[in-house]
Amino acid sequence: MVVRQWQQEGEHAPIMEEYVIGMSLLLYSIENLNNIFLQLNFFNMELTQIDIYNYEANFLQAKSDHAYFFLENSGFEVDKKLTFPYPEIKKNMDTAIESYDKSKIYCNCIEVSNKFYHFLQLYNVPSIVTFGYIILEGEKVFYESKEAIRNRFEKKEKGKSGLIHAWLTLPNLTIIDPTFFTTYTSCQINEALFLDGLKQKEGDNLCYVPMFLDSEDMIR
Repeated sequence: MVVRQWQQEGEHAPIMEEYVIGMSLLLYSIENLNNIFLQLNFFNMELTQIDIYNYEANFLQAKSDHAYFFLENSGFEVDKKLTFPYPEIKKNMDTAIESYDKSKIYCNCIEVSNKFYHFLQLYNVPSIVTFGYIILEGEKVFYESKEAIRNRFEKKEKGKSGLIHAWLTLPNLTIIDPTFFTTYTSCQINEALFLDGLKQKEGDNLCYVPMFLDSEDMIR
């Protein structure tokens, strides 16, 4: 909003002085617009067009969403070129799972995943506890919306896991789920599930969708 005041100094000497009295209102409006855009992009991140079957894209989004969930940055780095001795790791993990009290594995994905996070460290295999849901034969399982999780975290209820599922992700985006078979299926298969996250695609019977990464308040 601009107000122009004209003064006459002589017959042909108009002098215009501009007073920008609406500047504060303009800045306020711009700030409000910015807040609206931030809310659309930040508080409604589920509207972001990311292929839910693209494990890499969702993992990187989960990694960057730590502030949205009031979490610290995990600092975990993706390196798709890394390789690991999977047969040896799986054999030792399965042996450990077989020796566990099954009642302590069933529906206890967060604690068990954290234990195997430390187990993998014994073999110099970096990993991170990953939280999200799975898509089993086209249906979401262990699903909880980002908004619901954020609201729970905002209320300092991080220790209440809700419907969330937990598993491990290696730097090359290998998925290791030590509790899927004992938690979800009725079969007595006491072994860890290994999947290549980079090969995950729509149409697979089982897909993992990361939502956020390692939170000390949830797993320690």
